[in-house]
Parts: sequence; C-alpha cells; structure tokens
Amino acid sequence: MSISREIECQIQDLVDGHLDEDQQRVLIERIANDPELTRLYVSHVGLDLTLSKSMRFSPAKLADLRQTPPSQPQIVKALLASAAVVALSLVVLRLIIVPDPPPLATFRASPGTVYQLQRAGDKAPEPGSLILNEGDEMTLTQGVVELGFGAGVRGIVEGPAKVVFEKKDRVRMTDGRAFFEVPAAEKGFKVITGDLIVTDLGTEFAIKVGDGSPDEVHVIKGRVEVAPRGHAGSGKVLEAGHALSSLGSDLTVTTPFKGSIFLKHLPDRLPYLHIPGDMSDDGSIVVIGDIQGEEPIKARFLPGKSGSDALPTVEGRFGSAFKLTGQGDHVLTDWAGIGQDDPRTVAFWVRMNPGEATYDTACVVWGHRPQGIETVNRKWNVQVALDRETKSRCIVNTTFGGFWFEGTTSLDDGQWHHVAAVYTGQNLPSGMPDLRLFIDGKREAGEWVWNEPIDRKEGNVRVRTETRVEEGAEPLMIGKPLHDRNSFRGELDEIYVIAGALETEAVQTLWQSNRLDLAKPRKD
Repeated sequence: MSISREIECQIQDLVDGHLDEDQQRVLIERIANDPELTRLYVSHVGLDLTLSKSMRFSPAKLADLRQTPPSQPQIVKALLASAAVVALSLVVLRLIIVPDPPPLATFRASPGTVYQLQRAGDKAPEPGSLILNEGDEMTLTQGVVELGFGAGVRGIVEGPAKVVFEKKDRVRMTDGRAFFEVPAAEKGFKVITGDLIVTDLGTEFAIKVGDGSPDEVHVIKGRVEVAPRGHAGSGKVLEAGHALSSLGSDLTVTTPFKGSIFLKHLPDRLPYLHIPGDMSDDGSIVVIGDIQGEEPIKARFLPGKSGSDALPTVEGRFGSAFKLTGQGDHVLTDWAGIGQDDPRTVAFWVRMNPGEATYDTACVVWGHRPQGIETVNRKWNVQVALDRETKSRCIVNTTFGGFWFEGTTSLDDGQWHHVAAVYTGQNLPSGMPDLRLFIDGKREAGEWVWNEPIDRKEGNVRVRTETRVEEGAEPLMIGKPLHDRNSFRGELDEIYVIAGALETEAVQTLWQSNRLDLAKPRKD
C-alpha cells in the first residue's frame, strides 16, 4: 500500500491539534483499522510526541480562551477528543511494543573466570549482559559460574564446560561438572548429557561430563530419574547418597558416591590447591583449597631411601618449607590432578645449591608415563632440573610427556626463586601448546624440545593429561617423577595448583605476596 503525502499531513495535524472533532474521529478510526497507517503513526510521530502535543495549546488559542472561556459542551468535546487520542496511543502501544519475555536464567561468575556466550539466532551478546535466554550456549573455558533460573533452580558449573539452555526446565551439558539445587515445587528439571537424561524429582544432584570418562550422576539429596538417551522407558530412580556412570544403555554401572567433590557455592577465586610447606600439630602435611570441592585432599610423606621418619622442613620463603634429599623421598597426595587439555597453573618457590640438580626429575607432577621413550603427552611435570642437551644448566622445565619446554635462567644459586608454569589449554598459531613460564614474576624465554614422532592432530600438538587410575595415572606428587629414578633434591615452598591460567598480574601478585588476586571474569 502506498501512503499519500496527504495522509501523512493529516496525521501530523492530528498530533498538532489542527483537526476538528469530526476530522479527528474519522482519522482515528482509519488509523486504528489499518496496520500500515498504525505503523506510520508510531514511526513518524512517536508515542511520546503524541501524548505531549495532543494536549498543548498555541499562544493564540490561549489568548482566545482568556477572552471567551469555552462552554461546558465544548470542554466535554475537547476532553473526549483528547481521550480518543490517548486511547489510540494505547492501542498502538499494545500492537507495536511487545514486552520482552523474562530471561530463562541469569548468571554471575567468580574472579578469573573466562567464558563465551553464543546467543540463539547468532545474535551478538550485549556487553555486560548476565542474562541467558532460550537457545543460548555458554562455553566456560575456566572458572565457575552460578546459574539462577526463574523457577528457583540454582546451579554451579565448573569449567571447562559447555552448557546449552534449551528451556526453563532443561539444559544440555557436553562437558564439565555441575551441581543443581531444585526446589520441591519444580520437579521435572532435566539435564541432558551425551549419554544420559537426568530428571530431578525434588533434590540436589551433580553431573560430571567429559574428560574421556563415562558421564556420572551423584545424588546428594532427594531422588533423580536417570535414563539412557535413545532408550525410552528404561530409566531408573537413583536415591540420595548414590551415584552411577553410563555405559551405553547400561545403567547398572555403579561409581563411588562423591557428592562432596562438587562446588555448591560460587567461590571468590579460581578453584585451587595450596600446600604451604607447613605441618599441622598432629604432624600431617597442611593442604588448603577447594579444587576438589568440599572433599579434603590428603598428603603424606614417603621417605624412599632417605631413612627419615618425618618430612624434614627448613625456614622457607613464607613460613617453613620442605627439604627433599633426592633419595626417593617425596610427598604423595590422593588428588588425581587436572586432566586432558584443561587450563592450569602450577607455582612454587624453589631453592637449590650448586651441584644438586639432576636430569629428568620432578617438583610437581601427575599423570601417566608409558614405558620406553615418551611420544604422547599424558602427564604434567614442572621441574627444576638439568637441561637435555648439555646436562650442565639447572633450568625450569615443563613437560607434557613427549613434548616439553626448557627455560634459560640458572636456578641453582642457593637463593629462593619463584617458578610459575601457566598453560591456557589452547594452541598457538605454530601448533605449539600455549605455555608460559615465569621466574620471579618475569616471563621466561626458552625453547621447545620433543621426542619423535610428535603427537599431533590437525597440526596442533596434543595435550591429553591422564588422570584416570584405570589408565595408569598417578596422583599429584611432589619431588618424585613418574619413574623410579632421579628424585628431586632441594627445598620447595608454597606450592599452588590452580584450575585455570593465571594472567601475568596474578602471577606477579603470587610471587610478591603469596596471595591469589584474580582479575574480574572475562568474556572472550
């Protein structure tokens, strides 16, 4: 439909109050019954302009009114005419301005968190928006987010993770760990993983997905129904204090219940583990942190051939420090470590005297080392040891297995040095792992060293740190490599393992004050 200039002028006259009563009535009826004219009315004039100008008198009219006050019938007619314009505006408002639906969920992130949002329909994410709508997808590179659904459902998701928000009562997870708290009135909330459909029956439950293991469900309170995807009607009810893992359509695979390993509240930093080098009053090794949720991590001293009954300590950089003799004595924990290519940071203080360094040792290590020459990258080992080529320089070395990075700064000078190894979980354009070493707060230069053939996929060096005991992985150890040779000789203090890649400023704060001070959440 082509709208004439005459109609546009009439609409403007309506707004300016230049039409008489009959002209107003005719035009208002026409606009209200013609969608094209309705849209024109709103876009050309605007609702605010309509409401303000429809009740405005010109100076000439005000002078006329002072000389000849209007009669009561005229006042009534004027009020009716104004009411008609207001009524039309409300009709237009109802037709054109549709209120936004309430968000499916909101979220907030802990410091150090890095995430991406893919809006449904490829809409660009609004800067600073903490709202999630139906169809949105969140990729959590590292850190923790707390989800708040409108129905009162609350979730804590630990990265790396990927979550698709399908409906107000249904999310899909293809990676990560999450805890959900569902009010009794909201039974039916679903979490769908690659293998399972978990339906809440009024409860608290947790999900673990990815890292090469079967999907897991842990029921903390109440009950859930668990069904294998693609096998309708074959679900089973899981009670509080129980857990299971999937194996295709088989739901009889039980797994130990570990509800305490999941975070249930948003932390004020990245999940971390801290072994400060101190001993408790009962002689046990102090371990701090929430990298394993509420489950305490235990550490014990193994003397090797040193003959020591207790772990020797000396005055450290902060408090006391471990003194290891290089005779197989080391600290063993019951924590599996950070797996696959998940981001991580390991930091500690080290002091070594000239002549103490050996080749191929370990300061902080976990994972799996196969027999023979390593060509796959199934472990994580940050060590201060002799270089590979000359066996004469004591430098920091971080190895994934068959691929490692050697620094250049000599560290066996009898002084305390702070070492930090930061892995982002990504690959550089060259295909090398994005690994950053720091010595005393400064970025360390160095070079890559490897065994042939290099474990690559699509040109990128693959990092697949193993944490599964059934696949031969060993838990976090301090001072002993994943073989029986060349244990570490020297002193270690303030050992940190952080579930995420620290920024340079955070590394420097850790070096200067032994304190985790993380940046605000970052949206990539």
